[in-house]
Amino acid sequence: MQKCPVCGFENRGGIVFCENCGTSMIGVQQRLHGTTRYLDSEKLPPELEETHDIEVEDVKSDITLGTTELSASRLIRLEFRHEKKTVEIKVDKPIRLGRRDPATNASPEVDLTTQAGYRMGVSRLHAELRPKDDKKLELWDLGSSNGTQLNGERLVSNQPYVLRHGDKLQLGQLVLQIYFIS
Repeated sequence: MQKCPVCGFENRGGIVFCENCGTSMIGVQQRLHGTTRYLDSEKLPPELEETHDIEVEDVKSDITLGTTELSASRLIRLEFRHEKKTVEIKVDKPIRLGRRDPATNASPEVDLTTQAGYRMGVSRLHAELRPKDDKKLELWDLGSSNGTQLNGERLVSNQPYVLRHGDKLQLGQLVLQIYFIS
C-alpha cells in the first residue's frame, strides 16, 4: 500500500497516480523531504499543542501595544512561542519568512528551518514583511501551503495586512509574536 502525501488515501502498491486525488506517486519518499509538510490530518506532539502567551512586559519598548507605527530605527523583534527564542531585524526592505531550500540551498532572510519549520508546516517562501510609507509594516502570505494567520484570522494570499505592535502571527503551526522596538 502507498499512502498519498496530499490526501492520505491508501493506494494499491505500484500505482503511478493517487486513485483518489490524482497526485503523482512517483518518487513520493524523495519529495516528502523537500516539500512543505501538510498539517491538516496530522496531530502535533503535546508540547507543541500547548499555548503559552509571551509576556509583553519582557519587551523593552516605549511603543504602545497595538500601534501600527514603526519607530525611526525600523527594528522589530520576533518571539517564537514554542522555544522562547527571539530574533531582531531591521526592516528597511522586504523580509521573507520561510525555510531553507535543500535542493538549491537558498534561504529567506528569516530562515525558520531551525525553528522546526518543516515539521510545523512552514513553506520555503511562506510570508513577507514589507515596510510601507516609512512608518507602517505589512504582512503578505506568499501563497503558502498551510496558510498564515494574523491574530487568529487566516490571511488571503498575496494581500497586504498592516501589522501592529504585539500581533500574533502563525505560519502553518509555527506561532510567533511581533514587537516594534524603539
